[in-house]
Amino acid sequence: MKLTQLYMPVNLLIGFNNSPSLFVAPGLFAEYMTGGKFKRVYNDGTNHTIKNHYRDEPGFYGFNRFNGGVCAFVAYKFIMVYGVHSLRPMFKNGQGPDVHKTVVGVLINIDWKNNSILKPF
Repeated sequence: MKLTQLYMPVNLLIGFNNSPSLFVAPGLFAEYMTGGKFKRVYNDGTNHTIKNHYRDEPGFYGFNRFNGGVCAFVAYKFIMVYGVHSLRPMFKNGQGPDVHKTVVGVLINIDWKNNSILKPF
């Protein structure tokens, strides 16, 4: 089974330089699911495949098209950590589990001394 979702996000962050090597930016995000696809392959002797596209079926599997929540970005020298947490569930009420999107990532900037968000403009 394969599930792919395509979102168009909008982020609003407010950044603070707390020290020469620390940058903190909390904020909000909103996103709209523009498309995606779901593929399920099962073998009943004929190797049957089912493919669905969200564009063709707007209410496909009860996904919420609009999503929003909180996000944050912290950078210290060359290491950047970001996080996103959705305040809305992925599925509409009664059409799926109560699941919220949570994303955490780490970025490493190898050229941070010459090209950094910590440098003043």
